[in-house]
Amino acid sequence: MRLVELLVVVGIILTLVALSVPTIQPRMEGRDSREASRALNAYIGSAQARAMSLNRPVAIWFQRLEGKPGMVLEVYHTEVPAPYSGDVDGARAILSGIAPFANGVGTIGLATFSPAPAIVLNNVVHTGDFIRFDFRGPYYRINNVTPTSVVFQHPLAAPPQSPPSGVPFQVYLYGIRSSTPPVQLPNQVAIDIADSGVGSSGKFSDQNTGPVMVVFSPNGRLDYVSANNTIFRPTSAVHILVGRPDQVNGENLLDPLARWVSVGHQTGRVTTA
Repeated sequence: MRLVELLVVVGIILTLVALSVPTIQPRMEGRDSREASRALNAYIGSAQARAMSLNRPVAIWFQRLEGKPGMVLEVYHTEVPAPYSGDVDGARAILSGIAPFANGVGTIGLATFSPAPAIVLNNVVHTGDFIRFDFRGPYYRINNVTPTSVVFQHPLAAPPQSPPSGVPFQVYLYGIRSSTPPVQLPNQVAIDIADSGVGSSGKFSDQNTGPVMVVFSPNGRLDYVSANNTIFRPTSAVHILVGRPDQVNGENLLDPLARWVSVGHQTGRVTTA
């Protein structure tokens, strides 16, 4: 092969490489986001499988970054205890001191458990848990715990209704981190929890430092979500935004390389888009 022919071949190769770079580069740039979304997708699926194998609720725990609550770098499996309804059948909560907040909206009150728990109540129930009355209505956040009673509140909900004899109650407890290793996110990738949320408009926000928990029931379906100092049963899919740490709070929504990992509220199906 002559030198001129060799140079021509090299020139053709360089031209083809130059033409292919604009096509390859975006794929390379988005690779870490795709890897992170696939890892999160699989991790959520393993939580559903664990819930079914244990026959008890299992949650995905999104730990907000200290100082930057709109960002999540650590995601865990959490085993959630069954709701606490007292130490004996027929235990009831006797409500007292029910009143609205100073602005006239919301509710604060005291629930005294009867009969008194055999074990000191604050060894079982903790500040930050949620209480519900008579298997219906809103979930009130517990602000204080004594050996036999809890102080509860809700920023918007009306007062619970109860006869003087009391009403059945269910305390939803925070879970315990399982032995399953946390999901590993690639470098320069973060979960933008501030722009994640439920449906097309509900956001988890960055104004709260508490974790976000997505809880799966023993059949593997989505049970409830704990976020923004409340828990609720979602009526739309839960969407988790995977993007860049430096683009949290708005910019990841505009980034075509960011990825959504979504959990269907009816089927529990996990998808990535």
